[in-house]
Amino acid sequence: ISSGYIAGMPIEVIDTGGLDDRGSVSNQIQKQVQLAINDSDAILFLVDSQTGITALDYHFAQWIRKSVQRSLEIQKMESSHMSASISVHPRSSNSKAEVIVVVNKAEGAHMSERVMNTVAEACRLGFSDPIVLSASHGDGMSDLAGVLLQCATSRG
Repeated sequence: ISSGYIAGMPIEVIDTGGLDDRGSVSNQIQKQVQLAINDSDAILFLVDSQTGITALDYHFAQWIRKSVQRSLEIQKMESSHMSASISVHPRSSNSKAEVIVVVNKAEGAHMSERVMNTVAEACRLGFSDPIVLSASHGDGMSDLAGVLLQCATSRG
C-alpha cells in the first residue's frame, strides 16, 4: 500500500500484482485482489497495448466483474448489521468500485495501428472507455488523474 495525492486529494494505492492462471501463487494473488476490491473506489485494470487484449484479459475482466459484485453484496450485508453512522469501508455503502481500463505501453504512439486495435478491443471488455498511457514516459497520466478525481468526487 502506498499513499499519495492527486490534485491535493489523498489517495491510497494497492498494487496487487498481475493476475494469471498458474496455480497456488495465482490463488494467493486472487485473494489479495479480492480484499483490495472490497476496500476500493476504483480498480485500474491494466492491459498491454503491444500484446493486445488476450483471452486471459477477457477471463479476468469477467472475474473482476464478479468480484466487484461480490464486494457490493458484502457491503450490503455488513451495513445491515451495523448502525447507520458506522462504516466498515471508506467508500459509501451500496456503491461498487469503478473499473478503469488502462491501456499501457502506448509511448510515442500517436495512435499506432497496434495501439488503436488494443483500445478498440479494450472497449469490448465491458467497462468504461479505456485510458491510453505510457507509464514509463508519463504520457496520459493527467488523463488518468482526471478520471480518478472524477471518480472520487462522484463518491463524495
